[in-house]
Amino acid sequence: MDGNLKYNLYGTQWNDRTSNEDGYFNAVAFCGDRIIASYLGGKRFSEGQGEPKINYPKKFLVFDLAGNHLATLDVGIPMFSFCYDADYNRIIMAFDNEIQFGYLDGLL
Repeated sequence: MDGNLKYNLYGTQWNDRTSNEDGYFNAVAFCGDRIIASYLGGKRFSEGQGEPKINYPKKFLVFDLAGNHLATLDVGIPMFSFCYDADYNRIIMAFDNEIQFGYLDGLL
């Protein structure tokens, strides 16, 4: 990586007028020789019980260092955030759920 932008990635519903309501990438991390991005691909907010509800991503998009899409992983639980644990080669996630933390290993 030489610090120059190589690609712009857009969601499938991206356009100039209406896609600002949608969220796509929440966080991105270098994980060894992969790039991992948490992905929402839908409305950032929805109607809660009288208040707006924040929607968090449930998926990861996995890319190689050249920007090629390798996989989409659906963890099935909304994630506040994640980080990469290089010592154990795993992704640690914080969830918006009764289950508050989790990790994925052996995927990279």
